[in-house]
Parts: sequence; C-alpha cells; structure tokens
Amino acid sequence: MRKEKQRWTTAALALGCLAAALAGRDLGGQIIPADRLIDWAPGIPGGIPAYPGGPSVTDHGADGTDEGDDSAAFQAAIDACPEGQAVRVPAGTYYLSSGLSIEKSIVLRGEGPAATRLIATGSSGGIVALEGFSSGDAIAVTGGTGKGSTSVTVADASDLSAGGYVRIHQDNNALVDTVGCGGECSWCGDDWPNDPDHTMSQIVPVAAVDGGTLTLGRPLYTDFEAGNSPELKPYVMLERAGIEDIYLEMQTPGDGERDIVNLSECAHCWLRNVETSRARNAHVRLTHSYGCEIRDSYFHHGHGDYGGGWAYGVFLFGSNSDNLIENNVFHVTRHAMVYEGGGSGNVFGYNYSKDPQGNVGSHWLFSDVSTHGAHPYMNLWEGNIAAHVSLDNEWGSSSHNTLLRNWIENRAAPPDDPTIYTGLHAVEVMANNIYENFVGNVL
Repeated sequence: MRKEKQRWTTAALALGCLAAALAGRDLGGQIIPADRLIDWAPGIPGGIPAYPGGPSVTDHGADGTDEGDDSAAFQAAIDACPEGQAVRVPAGTYYLSSGLSIEKSIVLRGEGPAATRLIATGSSGGIVALEGFSSGDAIAVTGGTGKGSTSVTVADASDLSAGGYVRIHQDNNALVDTVGCGGECSWCGDDWPNDPDHTMSQIVPVAAVDGGTLTLGRPLYTDFEAGNSPELKPYVMLERAGIEDIYLEMQTPGDGERDIVNLSECAHCWLRNVETSRARNAHVRLTHSYGCEIRDSYFHHGHGDYGGGWAYGVFLFGSNSDNLIENNVFHVTRHAMVYEGGGSGNVFGYNYSKDPQGNVGSHWLFSDVSTHGAHPYMNLWEGNIAAHVSLDNEWGSSSHNTLLRNWIENRAAPPDDPTIYTGLHAVEVMANNIYENFVGNVL
C-alpha cells in the first residue's frame, strides 16, 4: 500500500508540475501544433436533463418479484410514456426475453443498479436500443469547407432546416488508409456496411439555413477539400433520450450481433449510473450519434473467450462526433474505450479501466484504449487510467488524436488469463497512425 501511495504521489507531483509549466502558454503554437487541435466541446449542452417520473412498468403488468417475461410490459410502458418524462422501474429483478426500443425523448429509470436489475434471457438482439430514424441522400458541398469554418454552401438546401443534423464526409484523402494488417475495413465508411471510400467524417448540428448557405453549430474539424468531392447527408435523430440508475445483464451469449445498449442516430442521449455485465459484443455501442453522454457507470465482463468483436466496453462505430464518455469504470473487457470508423471530436475523460482480457490463453496484454479502424481523428483521451494504449493498424489508419494526462499502467491480471507476458507496451503507435499527440502522460 505504501508503494502504491508513493507511486500516486509521484504521478500527482509530475502532472502538477506539468500543469504549472503549461499554465498561460499557447498550447496550439508551442506544445501541439494548431492544425492538430480543436476546441473540444462534447456532450449535452447544459448537462443531462432531469425528467420527472411518468408511468411505471408495473402499471403495465411487469413484476420484479418473479421470473416471468416482462418484455411486453416494459415496451408498453415505454410506448405509453409522454415525451419529457421517465418510465419508472421500481426495485426488483425483471426478466426480458426480447429487447426494448426507445424512439422518443424519454428516459428509462430504475432505483439504482443494486436495486433495479434487468436480465436478458433471449438469444438474439440487445437489451435496450435508443434509435433514430434515417439519413437522407448525399448533397454536394460547394464552399466553406476549410478547418474551422462554421458556414458552408451546398448545391441544394431544400431538404435541410435549422435544428437538424448533417454528416459531412469526402473521398478519402492521403491521410486515410482503409487496409490494415487485418484486411480492408469495408464497414468503416459512412454507409455501413460497405462504404470504405468515405471514412473521415463529422456530424454537426445545423444552426441556420439561408438559401444555399448553412450555419453550423460546430466548426469543421478538418479541411474537406474541393478535390475530394465533399458531401453532406441530413440525419433525423432521436434526441434527448436516456437510461439511468439500472443494472443490465445479458444472461447468455446467444447468436448474431448483440450489444447490451445501442445508441444509433442519437443526439444528446445518455446513460448515467448504469451497470452492465456479461456483454457478447459491446456493453455500449454508439453509431452515427452526436453529443451523447455515457457517464458515472460500470461496465464489466463478457461472454465467450474474449475473441475479436466480443466484450468491448464503449464502442464508437462509424461516424460519431462530440460524444462524452466520462467517469466510468471498465473491468475485464477486451477493449474498454475503442473507436472503429471515422469518429471526430469525441472525448474519453477520467475513466478507469482495469484488467483487459484478450483471447483466453494468448498471454497478450490487450489494449483497453484503441483506435481500431479507419479513420478516427481529432479525438481526445484525457485523465484516464488504463493498462495499454494501441493506435493500431488492424483495420486502417487514424490521425490527429490527443492523449493528455493519462496514466497507462502496462499491466493486467484478468481472471481467465492471469499470466500476461507478451505485448507489454504501455503505448503502441502502429503504421498509418500519424500526427498523434501524447502530452503529460505517466507511462
């Protein structure tokens, strides 16, 4: 214990001295070049909203004292809940044979993970999906596409309106390589599952439309160059829906793609004080989502032998921008904090990951912080504690990401593979990962 305390004290002093040295300095010009930085502003403006209580799942027949199937009762309560209210889930253990779908601005709220428990007994699908609706056809962007721009012109703005969301992408430029040592990341592009030619993207809110000119709610994070045919697509997002104060467990691995929670085409949605256990694929997957928050939660353990694609923690898949994953604990996941695809402007802040578990028997220190597919850029990891960072080249490239003031332990002792003796690197930067920033980390 004394050595641990001394280690933390030394780290605190080192980071404190670094912070003092950097105070008042122009970080863009002196520590990290300005073209590698953005003004990160992730998450929900004003914080997570406080929805009042609405209908209870028990009003629709759910019973947390037996082992009956409560799926229909839960979905009925969700469907009946007015927007801006919470579906209440009293203390108890509830069993669900099929997944739940939330498609409006409500929250599913228990009485805390120790008191309200949802156990998924089915063999397909996830437990809770927060789902948006659609994306429109691509529209050519004709001007205003330089890094930092908040005003772009388009060929046709008739399908766009203030308050909506658009995804901007372009043909892959020289930064992007979609072929890594594992092969081509055909699913990393904007039109999943097969559009590898547009992997570098950004989702932005539309603040105003004036003729063919859009005012954007966030500046562009890179140059979308005229020679690379920049385009945007409108999104109809699910907005301001969430899950709070609940425990979710996947009882069996089952078959097919199965995430405990899936946020797809969501804007300003959230998880708070949620515990998830025994994930098949991901504990939480975000796809084509903007400004969501995953916070104050605990994600642990998976099924199977922790092979490829299994037991991920928070998994950003495809286009995602300005999401905040903060103050969470990850334990025994294959990869705790991972990007696979063209996410930008996202922040992983002040999370703790312990004992990443790779393929059982491999004896390899798996990465719990990872870029794992083309082409995440301008993302930030700040203040995390983890075992192993890998900006890998399994499925392609990344660039312009920043790791600031993290503690990387370079050790793990997962329960299914307690002897870890290969891959002992605190940090790996593999081929095709360029213009990356590491500042003030303790390795």
